[in-house]
Amino acid sequence: MCVKATIVRNASCGAFLVIIPVLLIFVLTGCDTDREGVIDPSYTMPFILAFTISPEEINTDTILVNGDVSSDDEIVLPIDINAEIETRGADHITLHITLTGETSSTPIDEKTIPLEPGDTPEPLIINDQISTTLTRADVGTFSVSVYAETDEGLASNKLSKSLYIFRENSPPEIVSVEAPDTIDTAEIGDGTTLTMTATVDDPDGVDDVVRVQTTNTQPNGRRVGPFDLDKVEPGTFRISFEITPDAIKGTHLFEFVAFDRMGDSSEPYVHELEIK
Repeated sequence: MCVKATIVRNASCGAFLVIIPVLLIFVLTGCDTDREGVIDPSYTMPFILAFTISPEEINTDTILVNGDVSSDDEIVLPIDINAEIETRGADHITLHITLTGETSSTPIDEKTIPLEPGDTPEPLIINDQISTTLTRADVGTFSVSVYAETDEGLASNKLSKSLYIFRENSPPEIVSVEAPDTIDTAEIGDGTTLTMTATVDDPDGVDDVVRVQTTNTQPNGRRVGPFDLDKVEPGTFRISFEITPDAIKGTHLFEFVAFDRMGDSSEPYVHELEIK
């Protein structure tokens, strides 16, 4: 309970000699108050010496879901955590790991790891992992943070690392088309089979190419197709047409286009076929 002291102007010197010590005692002892926010010097506070994550960049287009890549895929991203903690004598510590996005401080994922330092030599080396599930379209710069806390509620410093999640799909390329340049209908009898083979490459790997198609533009300007080629092996696609003696004479253009799992297409590759 606090005691209020009142000084009267015309009090004697003796009175002042009595009151001043009382006021000094009042100032030094203070009133009984809530001790919230007061640090007890008997407690010790841990310190994060170092913190790393791996990987620091993730290209989600390199992660397949059921052998395919789609914008709405849900993908699990594991992130390895390495931290060095100086316990400074604390017996019970909890390590907090959080993952937050660009636009909100609310954690997307968080994990706590209880630590019992005991007689373990300093610093403590922590190797662990946090995993989060995002859609493939969730790209941007995320933040992974760690801090340690004692049972008494004393928190260490906080260290953070940036995690860059992005999509970087490369379109395929049609390297070549193997097919005849000329067909003479006078030499084919009742007809012949025209076979065209397209060789395709992709910076993300030939397995990323899922479809090749071709469209035929006839000498009169009429477009026919597109026709899908059959996949012979990764990177090789083939199609066959029957050419009869009554085929339209002139220069036929066959335009080939390749598509990858993300739906990105190659530049058109045009093969000219002269039918006489």
